[in-house]
Amino acid sequence: MGRGFASRLTACLFLSMPLASLGHADPSERVAGLQEAATVSVDSAGISHVRANNEHDLYFMQGWTHARDRLFQMDYFRRVASGTFAELVGSPGLPSDVQMRTLGLRRAAQRSYDAASERTRNALQAYAEGVNAWVSANPLPV
Repeated sequence: MGRGFASRLTACLFLSMPLASLGHADPSERVAGLQEAATVSVDSAGISHVRANNEHDLYFMQGWTHARDRLFQMDYFRRVASGTFAELVGSPGLPSDVQMRTLGLRRAAQRSYDAASERTRNALQAYAEGVNAWVSANPLPV
């Protein structure tokens, strides 16, 4: 049941997400946390384009846009990589959790973050702030 169950669950959850739920923000919406004005436009292919006057706002809006469009996927991948997938699906996720914790991706990510430049850490912080800004103002996915 293990690996096949998780794959079927993932496919079922992803395919059941209505594409209409990926709606886009009103262009005049104000997002708390920005230092200056920034815009997100969506082209005819549904691809978001972020324009900002500084790096903080660029990465902040990238996080905001990712959360708006892919929060469930982001949480799923975070759980899998961290070895906490079983918290989402129960005991069928344990073999994956054991493998991922043994590989140590979360520990490696922390070491990479610790070794990163201040500019990189600031960009990651701004991105996380953008994700959190979207989460605090919107309902969570299923």
